Amino acid sequence: MNEGAFLISIKDAAKVLKKMNFLKGQNLNNIGIYSKASLSVAHDNDLNLIYQTAIDNYDYELLLDDDSIFQLSKKDDKYRYAFIQSQSVYFSFMDFLYEIFNDDEFPTDEEIEEMKILLAEEYEQRKSEQKINSGAMYIRYDVDSLGYKPNIHSYAHFHIGLNNNIRLPSSLILTPISFVLFIVKHVY
Repeated sequence: MNEGAFLISIKDAAKVLKKMNFLKGQNLNNIGIYSKASLSVAHDNDLNLIYQTAIDNYDYELLLDDDSIFQLSKKDDKYRYAFIQSQSVYFSFMDFLYEIFNDDEFPTDEEIEEMKILLAEEYEQRKSEQKINSGAMYIRYDVDSLGYKPNIHSYAHFHIGLNNNIRLPSSLILTPISFVLFIVKHVY
């Protein structure tokens, strides 16, 4: 896949996530270029450290509404896609409003849009008080011809979780959008 097709696939993934109301933000200025801090913790087995470092340094391409991230990089014929789920239990703005309002006094769609601005600080505070998601997922997909070793290191493969040496081989070369859709289907 050439660079143009790779970028289009990421943009298509963002469009799909936006239609699903999953997309919170995107960072497409320096695709696949991550900070030294993120690169230095990438091989640690501390999901919280890896996640927080990526968040602090904007080392992601797509940010989901639940604060989970996608990292989608390509260098020559080497691909690395990662999904790093947020460490906090997801708490939507609608969940927040249901805590405040009864069904008979629940705001209209127009009022909700205004409240997103007016109650932003209170909502962020409430989100920060959420419990830790002990089952947060880390899923990575790699394609690496130089690292290929028959029966040891597959050309294209998935890693599920951090603390294992399991590589699940794939006969398919995924595009960024196909990886994003795989994650949405199997995690959400």
